[in-house]
Amino acid sequence: PLVGASGRVWGAALLPQPRKQAGPKRAHLAAKNPIFVSVGHRVGLESCVRVVRLCLLSARVPEPIRLADVLSREQVRLARDKEGLAVAPRPAGRQLGLAVMAVGAIGLFFLLRSKQLRR
Repeated sequence: PLVGASGRVWGAALLPQPRKQAGPKRAHLAAKNPIFVSVGHRVGLESCVRVVRLCLLSARVPEPIRLADVLSREQVRLARDKEGLAVAPRPAGRQLGLAVMAVGAIGLFFLLRSKQLRR
């Protein structure tokens, strides 16, 4: 845990250990940089750490954040297309697939939260 001078717990530094193999080249590389997780409003540090660990699938970045980044880049690409700027084309079905994955990740978060509240 990251503890301040007053003794207050501010968060934790996690070394990511993805649950899926990212690829053959990255399989042997250990994580170097930690992910900093902070305490939220009415959410304890243990719960935050648990949710972040569950969201580490195949990348260093938790899956909901990674999907939000991918979706935002897709929206930028679409906006550039409308303005007539040259951008490499993307398959139309990909955007829908990413949106479904993002909704699934958010659903997982709320499912875990509801299970925690039942305890």
